[in-house]
Amino acid sequence: MSDISKHEEAARRARARLDLNLERLQSELSVEAVVGESVSALRRTPYAGVAEDAFRVVRSNPIPMAIAGAAAALLLGQFALERPAAPRRRTRPPVT
Repeated sequence: MSDISKHEEAARRARARLDLNLERLQSELSVEAVVGESVSALRRTPYAGVAEDAFRVVRSNPIPMAIAGAAAALLLGQFALERPAAPRRRTRPPVT
């Protein structure tokens, strides 16, 4: 096997490993996976009962809850846009 063939084979194996890693990351960072992990973490807290009640309300009334969520997001977005920017802090003392 020539040097070029060895390098091509090494590159092919590296690409295959990269593809597998990318697929794994995409599956771990999908919306379903992130929400599922968040729900699982919430169920392990002392607030699991409150969370279950909230999930039950959302499942039984999905459209009104979606509208309420969208309204809350709009209000928060509007608040963020109207809020003045925080003044920048100097990290170095002024040069005199």
